[in-house]
Amino acid sequence: MEKKLKKAKSDMWTGVLSALFACLYFAETFRFILDHSVPISAAVFPRIIAGLVFLCAAAIFFRGLRVYRTIPETARHEAKANAAGSSRNLFHVLEAFLILLGVAVAMRPLGFIVTMTIAMFLMFVLLEKPQKRKYGLYAIFSLTLPTAVFFLFYYCFSYLLPTGVLRLLLARIL
Repeated sequence: MEKKLKKAKSDMWTGVLSALFACLYFAETFRFILDHSVPISAAVFPRIIAGLVFLCAAAIFFRGLRVYRTIPETARHEAKANAAGSSRNLFHVLEAFLILLGVAVAMRPLGFIVTMTIAMFLMFVLLEKPQKRKYGLYAIFSLTLPTAVFFLFYYCFSYLLPTGVLRLLLARIL
């Protein structure tokens, strides 16, 4: 019964998120530069695809909702009590996404080395159990790996990653 409940909830979430994606995708088609002299423009097919994705998302959501309603209320409450650990895992995933979002925002002003050093350290801390954390090792890895990757890209691939706040220091080295 618990497996059936998980599948139903998964279908409902997939339906909601897919419908949201379809709506955003459809809204983006209004940014296309259109030639109104032709009957079929560049936005027609993406709008059709967005509509089809939305319909499929609605079908998935309602299928999950139908299955969810067939599960007895007592079984739903038991599964909710057992799912406390999975919500904690979901919170860790959200934290990881926030770290990655921070990396995307901070990459240009702070530079690759500084941003990735902070992000790697935070990810190491986030993904390891509190009783097994080795902060010194994380600091060493977080400092050496981004620096090595930065110089690897510069010297091997002739590609300069964002330097950010270390611009003056790296200008002397490079």
